[in-house]
Amino acid sequence: FGIDPHYMLYKSTDERELHIEEARYAYENGGIVTFDFHQQSRYDHKIYIADISDDRDKRLMYDIVNEQDGARQWFYDELDIIIDMINNDLGFPIVFRLYHEMNGDWFWWGTSATNHSKQLYIDFFRLTVDYIRERSKLVLFSWSPNHTFDTSYYPGNNYVDVVGVDVYEPGVSHLTSVLTELSEFGINNAKVSAFTETGQRNNYINDDPDFWTGSILTAIKNGGTDIKISWVLAWFNAPWHPASAQDELFIPNSESPQDAKDDFIDFYNDEVTLFLQDIKEKNIYE
Repeated sequence: FGIDPHYMLYKSTDERELHIEEARYAYENGGIVTFDFHQQSRYDHKIYIADISDDRDKRLMYDIVNEQDGARQWFYDELDIIIDMINNDLGFPIVFRLYHEMNGDWFWWGTSATNHSKQLYIDFFRLTVDYIRERSKLVLFSWSPNHTFDTSYYPGNNYVDVVGVDVYEPGVSHLTSVLTELSEFGINNAKVSAFTETGQRNNYINDDPDFWTGSILTAIKNGGTDIKISWVLAWFNAPWHPASAQDELFIPNSESPQDAKDDFIDFYNDEVTLFLQDIKEKNIYE
């Protein structure tokens, strides 16, 4: 289950409680809870650097790492809210996928940030892990670049528990190659590997209804025993439009065409996939 603290920090009290309840539901039914944080910038309160106009937000990562302009304390204050929620509202282990897709240019912690360097990102990731570790024993840390599995941004084995990769609109052969590379890296570094974010955008429901078996499942099976991933996380069916809208879905809903629903049911029923009831029976928290 993917949960974003963005909805707990920046939205309504009701929204916060809904996400806490969702996380509890997942845990109580034996599922894995992952966090990824689309954190707003300090001054413009934006996620994407293209939406940021304040130069202080464009250099925010640099200022946090180098403790300039009070940025580090602002950063810690935001983390404190999340840590308190993990320790007190949840009270069970989560996987925190920190500052993902850092090798892309869209987030304020990405390649378009002022004074960007790979070492700056690594220092930022390590600073975050150190701060959370000192205050909670319930967090495993995940690191996931975008698309090419660029290990030059890897923070080091002492700072990562789960390695992942995010790939959208994946071609089958490319995805097999990337997941094989990811799995090999995970094994060589004694880390859990996961396919941490995926989907087919642009109205997949109608244009590519067999996406889940034809792309994702086929790519995984083509890798044979070389691919060892713990989970696949689909992006979410955000309610940007009425519930009947299909053009922004990432998995089918009750209103979807039957061929898209049948394909996801086939994905669900395949022998290589595990869903919530399967995981619950394994009692992974023991």
